[in-house]
Order: sequence, then structure tokens, then C-alpha cells
Amino acid sequence: MIKLFKMNETDWIAAKTLEDAKQGLADTIGDGKVTPEFEDEWIENPHELSDADLDEHKLTDEDAMDEFLRKRDSDSDLGQSIDAYYATCPTFRQALKTMEDNGIVFPCHFASSEH
Repeated sequence: MIKLFKMNETDWIAAKTLEDAKQGLADTIGDGKVTPEFEDEWIENPHELSDADLDEHKLTDEDAMDEFLRKRDSDSDLGQSIDAYYATCPTFRQALKTMEDNGIVFPCHFASSEH
């Protein structure tokens, strides 16, 4: 079963175990080696997301949100709040299921608040 792990303040990894998640993070942002130095620099309070977290957090796309805001701001009749954009975004659980259904190879980088 694939789970989601929050590895630090900005990165989430989809993996079977925490050790796999560490490797996935190292493969994504490092040189593929999980060393003590890598862990000290990139891993902070790693933990598996709870069921509540999976259902609460939304996977957003910065470009799509910018486009929504541009359209909203240029169309005075639109009158939508940013909540309307968030309503269209999948939950972490839905996005993870889509990745599994599409045959994504795990572990892999799931989301980041920085890139």
C-alpha cells in the first residue's frame, strides 16, 4: 500500500515505507544517496500523513491557480473567490489514487510547496 510522507516543511513523498520515502527524496533533490548529511539537511520530522490529512489537503497547481486568478480579475461578472479554485483541486487521497491508477512507479515526489 502506498502512503504519503511529509519529509520536511515543503516536500511530500509517496512510498510504501518511511525508508523508501527517504530514498525517494534523495533521488528527487539529492544525488540518490541517503547519508546522515542528507538527512540532517533535508529531512525534518518525517511522518506518514493521517487519513484526515489525506482528505483535508488539496493538491494545487500554481500555474492553474494563477490562470484562475487572472480570469477572475479580468471578468467582473465572475465574482469567484479563491475557494472556487480550491474546490476544483483533488485531495491528496484522490491525487494519490490517480497516480496509482496511472501506474506511477513509487517511491516518487508527490508535492512541494517550493517547486
